[in-house]
Amino acid sequence: MNADFQDHYLRNLRKSASHTKWKADNLRRGGKMEDSETIERRKEERSLAGESAFAAIEDSSMAGRIIDISNGGLCFKYIDDNSDKEVGIPIDSALSLVSLSSFVGELQVKVVEDYPVLNVTPFSSMAFRMCHLQFGELEGQQVAALDDYICKNVLG
Repeated sequence: MNADFQDHYLRNLRKSASHTKWKADNLRRGGKMEDSETIERRKEERSLAGESAFAAIEDSSMAGRIIDISNGGLCFKYIDDNSDKEVGIPIDSALSLVSLSSFVGELQVKVVEDYPVLNVTPFSSMAFRMCHLQFGELEGQQVAALDDYICKNVLG
């Protein structure tokens, strides 16, 4: 990972973390909540994915590199080709995970967040989006295949 991309990724990761945390509304006390009172919505801790880990939305041309992944969901960065009139990924979709050593198909996912990201490559006109997905109900063999995929494709 080059230094610019790593800095950009860490900034987006912090942004993502702030988006995935929510503050319970403190109306009964009439005051503001402190940052220490935030609640994490994710049930599973995400791990950074290796550079050969990719996700593809089935029945679509959308595919991109997985940034982080857990048994509960993943985040991936994809090229925004602006070919569809609607921007982003359909709310409920089927997803395939691909790498050099693994394939997991037909995972039902729900889009949690999908937003444009800054392109850090100089002189490039490509636009990128970051998509956070939550896995739907997985069957037994899908859980096993996902666990295997995660074991083979995370860093560290």
